[in-house]
Amino acid sequence: MDKNLNLYSFGRRGFYKVIGTFFLIFIFGFSTALGGTTGKITGKVVDKTTGEPLIGSNVILEGTILGAATDIEGRYFILNIPPGVYSLKARMIGYSTTVVTDVRVSVDFTTRIEFELSTSVLELGGVEVIATTPIIKMDLTSTRAVIGAETISEMPVESFDEILELQAGIVRGSDNKIHIRGGRASEIIYLIDGVPVNDPYSNEISVEVENDAIQELQVISGTFNAEYGRAMSGVVDIVTKSGGRKLSGKISGFFGDYVSADDELFPNIDDLNSNGLTNIQVTLGGPVPSLGDKWSFFSSGRRYKNEGWLYGQRVLTPGFLDASNVWTVQEGDGKFIPMNSFLKKSAQGKLTYSLSAKAKISYSAFWNKLDNKVYDHLFRFNPDGDYKQEKIGLTQIAALNHSLSSRTFYTVKLSFNSSDFKRSVFDDSKNSLNPNYIDVEAYRGRLYNGGTKLWHLNRSTTSKSGKVDITSQVTNNHQLQAGVEVRSHKLNFEEFKVLITATTDFLPEAGKDIPGNVNFNKYEHSPFEASVYIQDKLEFDDLIINIGIRGEYFDPSGRVPLDKRDPDNAKFYNVTTEDAFMTRIPEGNFDSSVHTIIDSVDILNVPWVVKYGEASTSISFNPRIGLAYPITDRSVIHFSYGHFSQIPPFQFLYQNSDFEVRRGPLNKNEGKGVFDRIYTPDSEVEGNLMGNAALEHQRTINYELGIQQQITENIGVDITGFYKDMRNLLGTEIIELYDTRLYARYVNRDVGNVRGITVAFNKRRSNNVSFSVDYTFQIAEGNASDPSDAFLDAVGGRESEIRVVPLNWDQTHTLNTNVTIVYRENWGVSLLGKLGSGLPYTFEPAQTGAQFTRFENNERRPSQITFDLKAHKDLVVRGMHGSVFLKVFNLLDRRNEIAVYNDTGRAGYTIRTQFWGEWTDIGTVEDWVNRPHMYSQPRRIQLGIGLGF
Repeated sequence: MDKNLNLYSFGRRGFYKVIGTFFLIFIFGFSTALGGTTGKITGKVVDKTTGEPLIGSNVILEGTILGAATDIEGRYFILNIPPGVYSLKARMIGYSTTVVTDVRVSVDFTTRIEFELSTSVLELGGVEVIATTPIIKMDLTSTRAVIGAETISEMPVESFDEILELQAGIVRGSDNKIHIRGGRASEIIYLIDGVPVNDPYSNEISVEVENDAIQELQVISGTFNAEYGRAMSGVVDIVTKSGGRKLSGKISGFFGDYVSADDELFPNIDDLNSNGLTNIQVTLGGPVPSLGDKWSFFSSGRRYKNEGWLYGQRVLTPGFLDASNVWTVQEGDGKFIPMNSFLKKSAQGKLTYSLSAKAKISYSAFWNKLDNKVYDHLFRFNPDGDYKQEKIGLTQIAALNHSLSSRTFYTVKLSFNSSDFKRSVFDDSKNSLNPNYIDVEAYRGRLYNGGTKLWHLNRSTTSKSGKVDITSQVTNNHQLQAGVEVRSHKLNFEEFKVLITATTDFLPEAGKDIPGNVNFNKYEHSPFEASVYIQDKLEFDDLIINIGIRGEYFDPSGRVPLDKRDPDNAKFYNVTTEDAFMTRIPEGNFDSSVHTIIDSVDILNVPWVVKYGEASTSISFNPRIGLAYPITDRSVIHFSYGHFSQIPPFQFLYQNSDFEVRRGPLNKNEGKGVFDRIYTPDSEVEGNLMGNAALEHQRTINYELGIQQQITENIGVDITGFYKDMRNLLGTEIIELYDTRLYARYVNRDVGNVRGITVAFNKRRSNNVSFSVDYTFQIAEGNASDPSDAFLDAVGGRESEIRVVPLNWDQTHTLNTNVTIVYRENWGVSLLGKLGSGLPYTFEPAQTGAQFTRFENNERRPSQITFDLKAHKDLVVRGMHGSVFLKVFNLLDRRNEIAVYNDTGRAGYTIRTQFWGEWTDIGTVEDWVNRPHMYSQPRRIQLGIGLGF
């Protein structure tokens, strides 16, 4: 029996019992922190003269209700602290009160603050001490970058993903997606206030948080703890701001445009338009008016519009249907039309209510709406025929945080996450189509001279989750954590191709929703997943250990064909048309002179046996351990090792859920091999590529070894080496039908490995200057970069790789720099520099039929260099704080080649045009060759002002 069809005997209901038993053990056995949202402060309080511990001293975190009393050793612990900067007060009868200011707390880290109290006879009044943020973190057991709100506000960035790109070990690939330590872009989990916000369809982030609303951003690229799951490469943990005890707000805005003299490459770039790039953003937070100090809120809203830098020219219109039912293309008005425009609207709100000194509840909502276009160079002279896209994301979180004692608290979180995406040329639906569709293939030259794209895509995903995390400082050296989470999903997918034929009177009509129609794909699935974890943080003076294990369960709620050689149950049929009688021909008895292969669309009204099986569930257990060994008070060695697993994005489980195989021509080109038997459809969704609901967990093993060293009072360095072994990754297999045609199916088959070293220098602000410099050397290899590579190779008549080759995002050398200068605390300049060596590409000769040995990603593109600048001047206007700022992206207006022709390795020219002969299409050869989207964006300048209180 196929191993993918084996079912676990207990199923979903049985797993609920396992989860429930596990959870009850933790509830009644001990208590436990919401992973990824809070930090801890610990230390000792002693007599300054004698050094003896002071028992019963009160340590209070000012501005909060948090605090603790010292034990018989003078030690205290304050748990459940949101990230931020605080003042910490220690007091005891007979001693002067001491306050330590500028105490910084980060998620999952321990901040150590020691107090030495003087007797009130020796020293009258209070004592204030300014805390110094440590250059190195003694309890860091794996690589983690922490970026606070103050640092984010000074950087020339517009979104949090631009912040990610600046961290060591992170690369933005040629697909414009973030890759952490050589992994695929889908191997990252995004958390907002401890709740996953990935769209399970693609595993991309479904809703973003604006920079002004971020309290702290953490990027974990090393071996992350057991509290984090559903990721193999990295964790992006965003903690949002909450309302304070005072009302505060800010409004800011800017305008700008792309300013470049490179008008030969970028059409219309010399037409400056101050309205082409605009932004307005508002934040407001504090206590809720008239409801007392127990209620607080924080809110944020933004509208960002960018017409982009890639323009088409309306030389022609898509066309229209004349009185004689003939499609006619007419000349356009010649206007330049934005073809990579972007409009973003977002809103965020958080409401918090303190039930008591030990409990609080909160409700948060995050909403985004994105309208954009993706540039297609073939529509350069027919821009109205290309797609428009809309994406709407919504996340809602309800949370309870309850401290059972000074050493124990738990959190309960319920969340709802939705993502809706649609793409079409016109704003219509399958039931009410715009009459102006025309098949673009009728006007297909090297550049389209009319027509529209015809496919419609509408999909939505919703995820509901419940999560309980418990943390307890059970002893002075042990902090235990445990948690359980369940998540249910619902995916709705629908796409169709507009039909324009004589049978529709040459009017647009949606593909019909009938089985076997490959121009209409529709499914609904409701997968379920659950996870549990337990971990222990052991903290001693000379050793810190993070150790834990995580279990994950997945029920795909899908089906798979029992006979992979006949996935759509249309093996061979003997049809008598007079009485519509059908019988299945036994294997080996097919005779083309007697029997006929027919499409399942033609036999809808004829019953036949459907043979499908339920896809199997999948379980994974992942142990992890991390060690930090302080050598001195200025250096620490860390080592980590862990297993990680992740179900592939759901789109690969459910694609083509009806298992339709296109009835294309068979063996049209004899002698060219089996790859000629795969049919390549003209749609954007490959009809002969099927999902697989029985996909298993992908797996990665991570190793990491590094050292942190404080060089001076303000400069530190982190040197880390890492290795990743990736197995069971998503790929495709080619399957032969009984009639010798082929199709592809997603399976767990790809492998890879990543190895590298990162060196990061950081200087905290002193003498008005701070800087960071990080360098990454990395080699990322695998047998395939794209899960569909084996299928695409078969379509292209190529043999798939049987050895590891550089992955598409394998950037060998990456260097990032950030220098910030602040003068008199009212003006500053920040400069970002990014340098990356060339990404790989596959060389192929321009001349068709040329003999050569092809290896995937055997050459390198040119390197990329970019500098970005931000300058600001702070002002005080009638008691309100304001600022004027300037941002310049791609300061030097450098042409960075992000894509190249595979016959030259450059974006600016190709040899293949020499073999074309006379140009007869719209435009010129140069119009086809000069592709502005193969370069990074030109210089962008923004000028703005902000005002707050």
